[in-house]
Amino acid sequence: MTEMTRCVACGGAAVAPDGRCWDCGASQPAFRAHIEFTADGGAAAVSDRGPWRGVNADAIALTRAGVWTVGVVCDGVSMSPRPERAAQVAAETGAAATAVRPEAGALPETALTEGAIRAGRAVAALAASPHTAPACTYVAGVAGPDGVWACWAGDSRAYWLPDDGVAMLLTEDDTGGHEALSSWLGADAGDLQPRVRSYRPRGPGLLLLCTDGLWRCFPSPASLRTRLTATLRVSTSEDQPRSETSAPHTTSEPHPPKSADPHTTPQPHPPESADPHATVFPAANSQEERHTPEPLNPRIPTRPRSTVHAGDRHGALLRVARALVAYAVDAGATDNVSVLLIPVSPEARAEAGW
Repeated sequence: MTEMTRCVACGGAAVAPDGRCWDCGASQPAFRAHIEFTADGGAAAVSDRGPWRGVNADAIALTRAGVWTVGVVCDGVSMSPRPERAAQVAAETGAAATAVRPEAGALPETALTEGAIRAGRAVAALAASPHTAPACTYVAGVAGPDGVWACWAGDSRAYWLPDDGVAMLLTEDDTGGHEALSSWLGADAGDLQPRVRSYRPRGPGLLLLCTDGLWRCFPSPASLRTRLTATLRVSTSEDQPRSETSAPHTTSEPHPPKSADPHTTPQPHPPESADPHATVFPAANSQEERHTPEPLNPRIPTRPRSTVHAGDRHGALLRVARALVAYAVDAGATDNVSVLLIPVSPEARAEAGW
């Protein structure tokens, strides 16, 4: 789904998938400022431009094919031209190519590798020349009957966050000196060698994919799990039915004002209600979620957008994803922030006979 709005420069009514006006080519500052996804099975994702960036160069794709849930998160390389387009093409191409393979009987490792390679070719095709090549990082995750898998190129990450046990980072950043990328997608990337890692969990948990705008706010997988667990506990309690005499859920911790100084780190706040101007994109075989958040970037005026209410099973993880993004923004993130959550339950798989 693409939000069709009038061009801020010429008033044209059509905006291209890369966020530019079809008529005059002007960039639209509020395009993809805040995007949310849900998929059948409870997976959810949120991507936000953040307060210090004019364009959201992160992209997410989320889909479900049979018993498999596939997610892709990409981060456009800011030094390349049209990084937002590179990320969007990579995410959509990679997810589509990955999702069809497990259903056809391919191993998840094979599906992920093929999806990454096809995504790389699609991004390379955007280049006018090798010297003007759009580029992005790439991380994809698959959750299915036999475990979880992650495939990556660059410094976007995948984590396994169990309900009980030790959280772990499934990926290794492809970076060299001064954190310069040593692997990415694009015409100038050379021979792409995506890496794949798998894990078979013994208990329930979450497969989390994210860009560096999120993970840089957490010093370790354990700290990320701690924040997520606390947020999930609050979110889950909001889903529980209450009697007429029960008091509504409240939080005693005040919401701190946002700092105007990007070098000043505000204190994190507990999960908020969602934002009234966000765009919700349904994944394949998914439903949309109603929400009404305040824009995280006050510099860009936005207009209300209507969405359709979905079932409660999408609500908890979507609220958790929103809260993680809000935490990163309030903690001083200066980049776009994106997170994708896929629930994994070995017990449910066993009961279903998978």
